[in-house]
Amino acid sequence: MSTVDGPQVLAWADRDARRRRGGRTARGALVVIAAGLALGIEAAHRGGWFRGGLGGPGTGYLVAVALLALVPTMLAAPQRMFWRPDAAMVARLPITGAALWYVAVVRAARSAGLGLLVTAPTVAVAMVADLELGARAASVALALAIASTALIPAVCLGAAHLVASGQADAATRALTGDYQVATTTWLGALPGFAISAVVIAVIAATGWVAHGEPAGMIAVIAIAAASVAAAGLATVAAPRVYPRAMREVAALDRQILAHLDVHPVTGLEAVVRNRLGTGAAHAFDRLARLTRRRYPLFSLGGAGAGIALLGVALAAPDATAWQVVLALALGALAVSLHRAAGREPLEHARSTATLPIAPADVTRARRALVGLWLAVWAAIPVIVAVARHG
Repeated sequence: MSTVDGPQVLAWADRDARRRRGGRTARGALVVIAAGLALGIEAAHRGGWFRGGLGGPGTGYLVAVALLALVPTMLAAPQRMFWRPDAAMVARLPITGAALWYVAVVRAARSAGLGLLVTAPTVAVAMVADLELGARAASVALALAIASTALIPAVCLGAAHLVASGQADAATRALTGDYQVATTTWLGALPGFAISAVVIAVIAATGWVAHGEPAGMIAVIAIAAASVAAAGLATVAAPRVYPRAMREVAALDRQILAHLDVHPVTGLEAVVRNRLGTGAAHAFDRLARLTRRRYPLFSLGGAGAGIALLGVALAAPDATAWQVVLALALGALAVSLHRAAGREPLEHARSTATLPIAPADVTRARRALVGLWLAVWAAIPVIVAVARHG
């Protein structure tokens, strides 16, 4: 049977993405550029550039910007690899594992490139103020980009292999007993743990950025080395495990979606749902269940950013830069959740059009979903941060 290679698959996917998104791709690039410039202007402001000086923005701000720009690209890795709108079709095509891995790495590299574009103005300001400081900040951003391109996709592939081979099911039973958890949850959990480890290593490298401490440099090198090693292992394993993993994840996902009633909405979701109109309640019920299954990293990311913001606000109320960056991260996640709730695989416009649900009900359900997410993960941390900052 003839097969297609990675560049061909990528070209088809890019053509389909352009058809689906229309002009939204260009708008997204403009948003990235605007965000980078805004962060760079704030860095210059902190360095006293508007008061006649040419200082740096501070180590905490440099590290925070790098995390803000590149951690979201890591969080999106499982979706890019296994939960794209075309995932079910790709799983049925005679595509080799090497080609699938090529596409995954290129997509991750593109996303990491956008993250580096966001950090570029801030790093440039730091380099003008202190070349060595800027170079060390650039090394941290580059290490994060390497992790986003190599480490996290490799961990996603390993998680998918666990799901496809049945090992994830055994691990889930060992951890949860009789409580039923979708095995595809591992596609979010394992990358989430890896992302947490990378973030901790970057925080440990703060001393390297500020003063060139060797321990921080070792942390940066460790991130890059682990990423390269993981990518090498994944490259070797991909021809054997990726096609089966892709097929099994797609099949399990369809099976899960066919039995949504087995896992009802949570108590808070039920409270919100019951206060919506009939049509919006049905749409919200479906979105809440699908989001929990398809995008578990929204909960992980919200919990991580919210807890971090609360901790910074309580322990260091004068750390305004970290508070602002963490609040922006929560806002970015909320915007991403709103967008995800309006497109496939969560929302199928053609299917919804056949149901007695008005478009306004779907919009209301999306807003309620995002509002609930903000209330759970962002409300208390932001209130505490504002109160402590005064």
